[in-house]
Amino acid sequence: MNEPTPRPLPFIEVSDFNLESVRELKGSEERTADTLYHSCELSAQRGDFVLLLGPSGSGKTLLTNFLLDLTSPVSETLIVNRGDHRRAPSMMVRFTDEGEPPQEIEVLGDLYPEALRGRVGVMFQSLGLLEDLTVAENLDFANDQSGSPRRDIEWSSWRSETFKRLKLSEELLHEPVSKLSGGQRQRVALGRMLAYTPEVMVFDEPTSALDPLSAREAVRLIREAHEASGAALTLVITHDYGTFLPVADRVWFLSQEREFINEQPPASPEEYERRLAARRLPSARPINLDERLQHEAQVADRQSATMTERALNTATRGINSLKSPWFSRYLKTFTKRVIWDGLPFHLLAGLGLGAVATYFSFNMELGSVSVEGEGVVEVSRFVLPTFFEQMLSGFGVVMYRALIPLFTCICLAARAGTAVTAYLSEMRDEGKRQWDAMESFGVPPAWFFIPQLLIVFSIGAAILSYFAFWAASLGSLLVAMATNPLCTFYTWRDTYWANLKPSAMVWFEGSSLFLVKTMSAGVCIALISAYYGTRKRKSSLDTMTNLSRANVLSVLITLAVFFVLLVIESGV
Repeated sequence: MNEPTPRPLPFIEVSDFNLESVRELKGSEERTADTLYHSCELSAQRGDFVLLLGPSGSGKTLLTNFLLDLTSPVSETLIVNRGDHRRAPSMMVRFTDEGEPPQEIEVLGDLYPEALRGRVGVMFQSLGLLEDLTVAENLDFANDQSGSPRRDIEWSSWRSETFKRLKLSEELLHEPVSKLSGGQRQRVALGRMLAYTPEVMVFDEPTSALDPLSAREAVRLIREAHEASGAALTLVITHDYGTFLPVADRVWFLSQEREFINEQPPASPEEYERRLAARRLPSARPINLDERLQHEAQVADRQSATMTERALNTATRGINSLKSPWFSRYLKTFTKRVIWDGLPFHLLAGLGLGAVATYFSFNMELGSVSVEGEGVVEVSRFVLPTFFEQMLSGFGVVMYRALIPLFTCICLAARAGTAVTAYLSEMRDEGKRQWDAMESFGVPPAWFFIPQLLIVFSIGAAILSYFAFWAASLGSLLVAMATNPLCTFYTWRDTYWANLKPSAMVWFEGSSLFLVKTMSAGVCIALISAYYGTRKRKSSLDTMTNLSRANVLSVLITLAVFFVLLVIESGV
């Protein structure tokens, strides 16, 4: 008698997982623990198309966020298994690579498993398309971050075929995604996830913004994508169960009693409608101070124990992202916005500052004195002819070493620093999910952007200050010749540059400290802009607050840097 073939192990299996969310009561320091789910026992086989159904705000998305490393189970705001660490929750994923023994990956440990990174892709409800890139660039970005990127002809062929399947015109390839309609953006987001070639695909409310006809078309495309990509698992979080149920293999239903029910085959739409219409039972408990402090201490200990390894993993991913062609692509973008777009502004500002400073320096009122035989005489008639050359030569030094670089760096902070803070803040917008999209592709955005900003702002501050000084020198020459009959071009040339001691009119005495001052200020502006730009924001008011704080702090730090270095320079 033949023995029955053993049933294969589930591709994904969740067990012994109870989860509570810590909530602060308004107007009070008390906390409650709201049960998100308990008795979480779920599984799915390889190749399953799974729907996650349940009431709004019940924690369905949170379950997939653990897979995506967008949320950690080790958190002060989450309590797992009522804080009982003798019961270890499990979310086991089993990959079977050809010719290799099965690889079991535990997701709910203290540290996100690096072996899972790059194998899970997501299409957010807000899509998370990178707004400053074109359609083609969004797809290229995902392909380049894939574990098995397509190249050259293979990539062009795949992209053309995918566009046809998604019913998108290739004329859209070079359009910014911001110009697309809602349906077009949805298709582009689906194509981008397919370009990433994940083994697990997660869709968060993919039909929420679509009309019924477009929703049915989206369901068809998602199911076709699931089959054509050979994905090991597709998870769809949705309230549109009536449209998705006909193509689903399995349903994970989060009941009103906060229990996950694993159903294969799925029940009827009418049954799910009845369940969802039922009253959701309240499930919250108060947390006393001792429990709260104990939980926070345990979380801090667990995070501290893995801090070094987490930092190394993030640093490794960050360094790898620097090797990406997208590093140079964004480096060019920031260079254009900070340096080249700002150059005309800084030249005009330097020209104006040089002209104004020269005018007031050599045409200032010094009062008058009474001279026997001459009557009342302006002091400037004696001072200017006598000390004109000394004043002009000192003026050039002051302009080069202090006035122009300080003015330029303050302008850089106000213009480019504010623009970069706004750009990063837009990416950090929780509604648009661009930041999370980059994270889902394995690119740590902070590591990805900060090195570029440091390079661009430090070099940009020096370059813009240097050219602004030349513009200020031109302004000084024009005003000095126009308002002072003692000044000719040759007089100005021989005296203005005297103490600067130019070498081939490129390098001046004090240029080393000029570079130190401007580049140090540029680094500070970049770090401050990155810090405030990458802070989470929930409203436009948060953005305005971050912009103003970044602007003020950048100016103050720039003044402090110049003050300290000028004091050092005067001592030298």
